[in-house]
Amino acid sequence: DFQLSSDQFESQSASNGGKSIIVKGDTVIVVWQSAVSPVVRLYSRRSTNGGVTWQDSVQLPGSFSYDCFSPAVALANNRCYVTYIKKESDAYYTIVNISTNYGITWGNTVTVQEYDGFIKSNPVICADSVNVHVAFTYTSNTGVSKVMYKRSTNNGNNFNFSSSWIVNGNQLLPSIACSGSKIYLSYTEEISGNRDIKFHGSTNNGGSFITTQITSDTSTQTRSTVAANGDNVYLAWNEYKYGNIDIVC
Repeated sequence: DFQLSSDQFESQSASNGGKSIIVKGDTVIVVWQSAVSPVVRLYSRRSTNGGVTWQDSVQLPGSFSYDCFSPAVALANNRCYVTYIKKESDAYYTIVNISTNYGITWGNTVTVQEYDGFIKSNPVICADSVNVHVAFTYTSNTGVSKVMYKRSTNNGNNFNFSSSWIVNGNQLLPSIACSGSKIYLSYTEEISGNRDIKFHGSTNNGGSFITTQITSDTSTQTRSTVAANGDNVYLAWNEYKYGNIDIVC
């Protein structure tokens, strides 16, 4: 193994349904958060020989002055994307940083969701060709959470299209994957204290979605994760109905 972070501060990889590592040939890029007093900052580090040696870490430009956390990464069309939450005082933003040189530098800081009085958390991202897809949890001041989906059709330069789904409860912990024009989004749905898995699929780059209720019994299912390959989509989650916390796929 190789120690990527080596300061005295606590560092963490993605803690939600996102990825912290991307690979292109022999190039490997890892992104993490580090609680560097007085703020939580984001760093990346890359290897160009399959992880044998690693270059110096790079701090993401949006994380110098404010808390930035929950990074998740994606790679498409020779562009690397990192989405994360930035907190300025009590204002929360969903952000994307873009690298066009495989993590040597990060620029093009794009605001996916502006401050609007809602708390944002758990961002996830996937990308394919020129389309970039971001989902995150969106919590009101009354404590109600829902999942928000945002799409860019121009390599992440802006995110003008959005979707959300009405529920009489909470939507939590999204996971997202894409394969060509097919977009797959799952999350935990909590209604009256019961947690189930909800799934949305799109065949037109997120222009519209078909909803499927994956689980609907009285036991708890949570923390879903989704992956796609061609026309095949795979879904796994934490399952509580067998007496322990088990993994179901």
